Amino acid sequence: MAEKVIFCNRKINLQVDEDAVRFYPSLHSKVEHRNDKNSVISLYDISVDALKILVDWIDRHQHDVGRTVFDHTENPVTVTLSNDDEESLNLVDNNIILEIVQVADEYDMMDLLDGACQIVAPIIENMNLVELKAKFFASGDSLNEEEGFLGSDDEL
Repeated sequence: MAEKVIFCNRKINLQVDEDAVRFYPSLHSKVEHRNDKNSVISLYDISVDALKILVDWIDRHQHDVGRTVFDHTENPVTVTLSNDDEESLNLVDNNIILEIVQVADEYDMMDLLDGACQIVAPIIENMNLVELKAKFFASGDSLNEEEGFLGSDDEL
């Protein structure tokens, strides 16, 4: 039986097979550097919903045919989303799917990053800056840096 790895944030602990984590070098290095086999991997910067999706993704894809370690220096990874993948990613709200994109990028989870981007891209492809703000950012959030890069709403 495979060893279990426990990932946690401030509210929940979730388990996944250690063998499944080996496909994600950034996460796997956290597993290799823990003090003992029973230590918990803290991912406090990830929300409960995003952590559930991350662990579910790792678990669901550990036995994919032709599975290899994803190296962010390799060619881009293209994923064909299964019905379970689409359902899992489509059921979350906009802020969680954006968080999943960020987490997948941060931890070099190239397959999850590609899958989440496949969900996000059709949502945002025809939006202007005002629509993006309304859909993805709380009214108090600011996009000043992005606005400077993209131009003002009038320029779009």
